[in-house]
Amino acid sequence: MDTPTRPVSPLRQRMLDDMRMRRLNPKTQSAYIRAVCRFTRHLGRAPDTATVEDLRINQLHLVDTGTSPMSLNAAISGLKSSLVVICVRFRCVHAASEGCIRRAGRFGV
Repeated sequence: MDTPTRPVSPLRQRMLDDMRMRRLNPKTQSAYIRAVCRFTRHLGRAPDTATVEDLRINQLHLVDTGTSPMSLNAAISGLKSSLVVICVRFRCVHAASEGCIRRAGRFGV
């Protein structure tokens, strides 16, 4: 039985190709795709139209919904990596990299 395949958007295909070129682990690829999908759902439009403020609002949304620091960092890393591919504006990539969160007490701090 043949399983129907959904068409892949050019942005998603470019992201998949980039991750394959960098030989990312399949679980890492899934996590990055999940992060971009969640961001896109929250944004309500294509991720290549995101602004710095959109990224900030998304990070606040993740914090407000109780996302753990570990999951928050994974989402930020996924967006940062993906936005290098899908966003031509440097300011979006820069904003994504500013939001890494420290785990309390991890290094005696």
